[in-house]
Order: sequence, then C-alpha cells, then structure tokens
Amino acid sequence: MQRDTHFTQDDSRGTRETVLVNYGRLSRGERRVAEQLSEMLDFADSEVGGIIITAAKIDEAGLLVSRKGQGIHLEYSSWSSFTRALSHVREVWQTGRPVNESPQFQDRGFMLDCSRNSVSTVSTIKNILQYMALLGLNNLFLYTEDTYQLPSYPYFGYQRGAYTAAELREIDDYGALLGIEVIPCIQTLAHLTTFLQWDDSAALRDSGDVLLVGDEEVYTLIAEMFRTLRKTFRTSRIHIGMDEAHDLGRGRSLDRRGYIPPASLMKEHLERVNALAKAAGYNPIMWSDMYFRMASPDHEYYDDAPLTQEIRDSVVPDVGLVYWDYYHEDQATYDRMLTRHESLGPSEIWFASGVWTWNGLKVNHGKALATNEAGLAACRKHNIQHVFTTAWGDNGAETNVVEAFLDLQYFGDASWTAAPPAHDSSRRDGGRRDGSRLDGGRQDVIRRSALLSGADSEAFYAMRLFDEVPGVAKDNPLTVNPSKYILWCDPLTGLFDALILPMADQLAEHYLALAEYFDSVAGQSRSQARVFYLQSAQLADCLQRKVHLIQELRPAYLNEDFETLNRLVKTDIPELIAAVTDLQAFTLSIWYLYYKPEGSEVIDARFGAQLARLRTCQDRLDGFLTNVYDQLPELENERLPYDGRSSEEVRKSPHIRVNLWQRIISANPI
Repeated sequence: MQRDTHFTQDDSRGTRETVLVNYGRLSRGERRVAEQLSEMLDFADSEVGGIIITAAKIDEAGLLVSRKGQGIHLEYSSWSSFTRALSHVREVWQTGRPVNESPQFQDRGFMLDCSRNSVSTVSTIKNILQYMALLGLNNLFLYTEDTYQLPSYPYFGYQRGAYTAAELREIDDYGALLGIEVIPCIQTLAHLTTFLQWDDSAALRDSGDVLLVGDEEVYTLIAEMFRTLRKTFRTSRIHIGMDEAHDLGRGRSLDRRGYIPPASLMKEHLERVNALAKAAGYNPIMWSDMYFRMASPDHEYYDDAPLTQEIRDSVVPDVGLVYWDYYHEDQATYDRMLTRHESLGPSEIWFASGVWTWNGLKVNHGKALATNEAGLAACRKHNIQHVFTTAWGDNGAETNVVEAFLDLQYFGDASWTAAPPAHDSSRRDGGRRDGSRLDGGRQDVIRRSALLSGADSEAFYAMRLFDEVPGVAKDNPLTVNPSKYILWCDPLTGLFDALILPMADQLAEHYLALAEYFDSVAGQSRSQARVFYLQSAQLADCLQRKVHLIQELRPAYLNEDFETLNRLVKTDIPELIAAVTDLQAFTLSIWYLYYKPEGSEVIDARFGAQLARLRTCQDRLDGFLTNVYDQLPELENERLPYDGRSSEEVRKSPHIRVNLWQRIISANPI
C-alpha cells in the first residue's frame, strides 16, 4: 500500500510519524497558537501540500473535528477547545471518524508543586502548558510557598530557586497565549517552614510552619505577597492555602494570647487575609480541610464529625473552598464529602484530585487513575464546575512530574468526555511487567498519551511496578513504596530487613525483570523520553542488587560464611556502589533538564549518604574478615518489623509506606 504523503518518518522521535499540515487558512491568532503546539504534536507546517487545517468559532461550548476532502475542519468555542481540537487532527485524518466533545467542567486545571525543592524552569512550565493546552485544560495553579521573590523579605525563597517577577510574567504571558489562566497558589497561614526557619522571620512565627495570627507584621507580609503577585499575573483569582495548620494557636500565640479556639483564629485570620486580597483585586479560594479537622475529635478531614455552628460561622462566604481528596477509590466518599461542603453555605466549591507524584521514587499510576475516576464522577453528579488535579513533590520531589503525564492525560480526557472507566480488570500478577493486558479504559489513555507526547506511554505506565511488587494488591491501593526504602535503607543497621527478607527472592526477580524491560525500551527509543527509561533501568538494577545484599549480608555474618562475605566485599558491594553512582548521575541529569539547580543538593546528599554507607559496609566487612574487628554489633542486633506488626502479619502483607527519607536512613535523629 502506498504511504500517505502527509506523514513522514521522524527518526528523532521514534514512536510516531511527523504530520505535514498547512495552516494557511487559519486566522493570525489561530495560526500563532497552532504553531506553538506543532513541535509537541509533531506537525510540520507546509505551505505547499499537507493537510489543510481550517477552523471556525462557534457559540456552543465544545469542539468538533472532522475530515473534509484534503483537510481537517475544526469547530471550537474557546482557546482551550481549539487547542484540544488540534490534538485530534492526527487520529481524525487517519480514521475519518469525527470527534465531538463538550467540556464537563467550566474550570479544568493542573496544580504544579514548585515548593518541595523542585522548582520547574520556565522552559519546563512552557512545555507543561503546551501539554495542558492539548488536553483542553484552562487553569495552571502554580504552587509556590516561598519560591517567588518578595522585595522586602530577602529570606523569602532564599536559596530555594524562587521565581523572579520577570519569570512569572513570562509564564503568565505564555499561558495567556494558549488560553490557560495561570493562578498563583500560595500559603498565607501554614506550610511556611522553609521561610520561618530563618531568624529573620522569628517574629512572624507561631509554631514551626504556622504564621502568628493577629500579629500586624504578619499582615504586612501577606499584603506584600498580594501586591507583588498582582503586578505579575493577569488573573483575579488566587489560591491562599490555609490548609493543614495543625498547630494553629498552640505556639507563641498560646503564650501571648492564651487559648483561643481554632475556629475563632481561622475566622479572624481569614477575614483579614480576604480583606487584603480584595484590596489587591483578588478573589481568593482556599483549601477546606481545616473546617472539617476542627470538627473532628481526631483532627481528621474525611470523617463524619458534625460541623458545629461555630465552625459554620467561621466560613467566609466569598472565599471559594477547595475539597482535596487523593485517596478514595469509592465514589460514595466523594459524594458524602461534597454534600458536607455544600452544607457550609454559598461558597464556590472546587475539587482537587491528584496524580500521585509524591509516593516516593515513581508515580503510583493505579492509585491516581482509580481515585480520579471516582472523584470526577462525583463532581459530575454534584454539578461541580471547578476541578483540578495536583502533582505534589513531598519529601524532596524524587519523582519527576513528566512521569505523571499519563495520569494528566486521563484527567484531561475525563474533563471533556463522559470518560471510559479507568478501571483495569487485568491481574498484574499474571500479566507482563511492561503493563500489557490492559482493558479498554486504560489502554485508550495510554494510546492517547503516546500520540500527544511521542513517548512510550506503556513504559511510563509500567513505572508503577517499582512499588506494585509481588505481594501488593493491584493498583497499589495502600500506596506502599518499597522501592524508596529499599534504595535508601542502610544495609548495616537493617531497619527494613524484616520486611524485605520474606520476599527477597521475588523482589530480586521482579526488579531484575524491570531492569531488563526498561533497558530494552531505552534501546529501541529515539524519543526525548529515553532518559527516563535509562534512569528506570538503572534504578531497577540498583534495587535488585540491594535486595541481594540485604538477603545475604547478615545471614552470612551470623553463619560465619566467609566465602559469601568475601564475595560481597570484593565483588557485590563494589558493583552496587558503581550502579548507585550511575543512578545518581542519571537522576541529577533529569533534574537539571527540568528544574532549577536549587534543591538538587538534597537528592545529591541522599545518594552521597547511601554511597558512604555502602563503602562503610564494605570496610566493616573487610575489617571483620581481616580480624581488625572481632564482631560487627550492628549485624548482631535483632531485626524488628519496622511498623511494629507481628512476623505473621508481615508475612501476609510485607510492604508498607514510608515516605520520609530521614525515617528510612536511620533510627537516630537526622
């Protein structure tokens, strides 16, 4: 069969063909936007020949993409529908089947965490905005606790890669070009640990991460936040945080003012912050959890504790409430929580889901897809019109946000269609480790993601298997993260031995297979995503080597198996050190491709600590073998289950979630 001359093979991408298009009949504005997205779509603009793209603006919200003769015609109602329509051009041309979609929600957004050490470069954010545009998303929430500059506060964002006003304007301008509203997402109460750690900020501090409510210096600070951002962003919307202020009123406030109920402090503070926001021309929204935590005897967000009148009175009606929920896979929980939010009064309700970038080293795709499916279904039922999904970077941002584009794809598609279910009915334990044997819902998401990104999206989906290991239920609903504690744990002190040893053979086999799979994918790939496959292959190799070390080290010592100990000293540990060194290089190279350098020192330090302990392990064993040491007490100490469960419970369900590096590396204070 003769090849369609509108498609040419692009050896630099590898996973799709370049499409020749002709933008000559588009308006100046349409062409300008289309040209910005051409590289991501792998479109080559051809003045002569190529698929002729025509477009027409319509009144009814939605889009229609259809094939007409030698061209593709786009009907669209907004810039976000125009850009999403462009994402369908390739498929409509190939299949001849038209695409007709309507937005399910008025606001469809993505929140990028730039406060957990990884501060995305302007170039990275522009790429994210391009991908968002192709998904038809129209809000980018830029989450910056102290990673933007305040002229009067030199320690605000000090050594944190804080954005300059010029950088923020460039981001805002580019978002506006693509029809995406860039919304600052800041903190005006808690989550300010990195700013409040400085002596220069001591007067503003209630407790470690909470501002001192009622202090005038605090409101001077917040007023400058609003004035600075108002000069930078077009939008009149701002997210003011206000979440997880667990120690509200329990620090210096308690000493200065005595006990004041948290609801009263919230009301006092929110009214002041809202007034300052309004004076700066902002309409604020905030996380809603504190209202529900104040009602709960256990300070829980999702329980059924009655909302008292005092709590209801503390709600400020013209401040929107954002219900965040990244955890539940049953729609009933979202229904119940949305009903509770509706009972608080007339405040505008937003919903925030998550793409699970914060579980450790890799994205938990199963949890992300299952929770987004349930949450968005409930939002449709309750007619919630404002939704976004979040990419947090807890504990150092060890997972790159690009690895979550697959989940963002699902969120975008589900925001524009009735959305096929994200449920995956295949059994992971019986399927291939490359993510095959998927049912229609997820396979369609993977296919669409591959078409838009040019990457091997099935390989990205397979990255979930770093934590969805043997013994873990499908989709990892408990969000265990063995890859993180296996990589970072100390082989000498063996804090995680009781969890790793019962599954050591299966884990080693699993990670070896992953290493071979990602090595094969990397060898076949010419796409820009190849560096992620290489890093994944190297990580899997390190994990299988680390499991083998843990499996052999202490038993060989206790049994005086000198042959094994000699092999560990001369071969296995040096090879593991070399593998971890290579992983460090891959990981940092990805960091510097996408993020500012500030914050990378934390990742570097973690690798440095691991390499130091591996060398110490080698030296200690060598000293024991050469009679420098009579014994190694650290290898004689009893190995207890990390989480206090019985040995029988560990055998039934060995894996847990520990997402703080400092809780993994040692039982001693860090």
